[in-house]
Amino acid sequence: MWDGKPYQRHDSVTTVMPRERFLRLHEEQTGLTYKWERKVNSNLTIASLNDDLIHKVVEGGIRRGRLSDEAKNDSTLNILNRLKLLQNGIVRNSAAILFGKDLTNYPQSLLRLARFRGVDKTEFIDNKQIHGNIFELASIAMEFFFKHLSLAGRTHRRMEREDELEIPYDALREAVVNALCHRAWQQEASSIGIAIYDDRVEIENAGRFPATVSPQRLAAEETTGYHNTSLPPNPDIANVMFIGGLIEHWGRGLSMMIKECETVGLQKPQIVDNGYMVRVIFFRLYNVNIAPVEHQLKTSKTPVEHQNDEISAALVTLIRTIGENWYSAKELREIMGFKSKSSFIKNYLTPAQNVGIIQFEDIKNPQSPNQRYGLTEKGKQILNQKKL
Repeated sequence: MWDGKPYQRHDSVTTVMPRERFLRLHEEQTGLTYKWERKVNSNLTIASLNDDLIHKVVEGGIRRGRLSDEAKNDSTLNILNRLKLLQNGIVRNSAAILFGKDLTNYPQSLLRLARFRGVDKTEFIDNKQIHGNIFELASIAMEFFFKHLSLAGRTHRRMEREDELEIPYDALREAVVNALCHRAWQQEASSIGIAIYDDRVEIENAGRFPATVSPQRLAAEETTGYHNTSLPPNPDIANVMFIGGLIEHWGRGLSMMIKECETVGLQKPQIVDNGYMVRVIFFRLYNVNIAPVEHQLKTSKTPVEHQNDEISAALVTLIRTIGENWYSAKELREIMGFKSKSSFIKNYLTPAQNVGIIQFEDIKNPQSPNQRYGLTEKGKQILNQKKL
């Protein structure tokens, strides 16, 4: 160091060390830690925080064994001190990001949500921007996935089938939590972005991996048995997220996401770190004839007009189940393993009729108690084309 600047020497030449290289070397010695979370905001008071949410997190922490029973009777002031969210009675940034009621003065507390038609950003189907604290944003993100991703039936050990997201819920949740936990919150112009395309889901946040850890090394846990140590750059925020149940395990997130996706036949998620932005990419089961149910529910076209429209993965499953046969709604539901009649009708039979791939056997008496369903010509064409 000289005159406040770091220098590097290569052979006989001495030059000013690039800032990024200096930061990386510093990280290797001290770890990647964003100091912003521990700075105070004198414009905020404890009243600026959501008291109900604070005590809800504490109750959850006690229930999970992550806080002692003594915390149950603590005042809000003592709780915040216990969680290192105050400094001499003044609210730290970490407290605001975790529990703030009005985050107008924190522009980085923004979540961008978008559902695009196709595989690029040419056309929006849905587009939202929402400010909120960490617990609110995590909940909103998962609601968005349920709104725009297809449901897929899974058969569990008890041979009971449940509707689950096509990309495993736990994998998506882990990626969202990581984005909230590890992001560079000090960057006011940044935000967390979630983009859903026909072929993939992308979750991105400002920040980078620590100098000693790479996406490739983390992924090695899957194949070599290596277990990485969690190195949260916002340790105080991460601790509260752990107590509150958003974080379930330390240092096993990527391995879990990989296993969850591979279990349901999906490609491994891809992690991209370009030095200032981390992006997690989940790949959907996709081809030109598969897209979410929402496209089908928003149209009133006739079956003929739908001939070239996209068909959801859920409806492809229904087509495969019916094949060349005729079944009642109850028989189909039992064969496919669904317990909820209303859910099955809403997510399968109604969309299938809307796009003209199934038909009544008794067309003259649609409400017949003995009514059965079979494939239309369009449905049979899809069955044959897909070789289902």
